Amino acid sequence: MSSNEVLAEGVFFSQGKSQLSGHFRFVEDEETIWLETLDDFHFEGSPSPGWVLMNYQAEQSRANIFDAAVHNRIGPIVPPSQKPYATLSGRHRFAIPDYFDLRVYNCLIAWCYGRPELLGLGMFGFEPPEKKRERLFSSPVLVSLLAM
Repeated sequence: MSSNEVLAEGVFFSQGKSQLSGHFRFVEDEETIWLETLDDFHFEGSPSPGWVLMNYQAEQSRANIFDAAVHNRIGPIVPPSQKPYATLSGRHRFAIPDYFDLRVYNCLIAWCYGRPELLGLGMFGFEPPEKKRERLFSSPVLVSLLAM
């Protein structure tokens, strides 16, 4: 793949106490795949947030979301030098570990590791954002988790 090739794009959705909004994308730069947040990205509402990859299916159960949070962690949302602050906005890059194959996943989760809970998520791929939102909020499991 060529340098800086966009592999997938998505938009964040959240409900409840945390605020997660904006667009993100996965790009390949040299030999590294990066998660990039874009200018409209904003996050706040958790003392220990982390990124998680998941293969979301409409019938996904709460246990599967917890399992993804344990086994598919990419890394912290707030860089260690900025802790304990729980706010981040704008453009940022997060390296995706080599052992993740993005083709297996379609959902990026913001997860609170301090008090295990779903903060928000974004579906990614080449489907239009409106269709992703419709599919995402058709799941009663995710709607109930996001409402917490």
